[in-house]
Amino acid sequence: FFYLKLIQGKLRLLFNLGNDRQALNVNMKINDDKWHTILIKRNGQTTILSIDNGLVQNSTITHSEDLYFGGAIYNEYQASPFYFGDEI
Repeated sequence: FFYLKLIQGKLRLLFNLGNDRQALNVNMKINDDKWHTILIKRNGQTTILSIDNGLVQNSTITHSEDLYFGGAIYNEYQASPFYFGDEI
């Protein structure tokens, strides 16, 4: 799973691709009333997080299976408000 969340205006990406949970934390506040482009990219065993076309953080993972997007594991995280619209 991939779980993206704002904590005190900063992004946090939690993910688990089968082995263990990992986190990428952004040390830049983005709750500034502006639109931002967030990119999460997996290339082989590397996960990259970027904001507004600038590399923010990356992490090497040790799971080589296919990646499926969907909901978080049942009862793994509290329900969070979601954005519904044509872009996120």
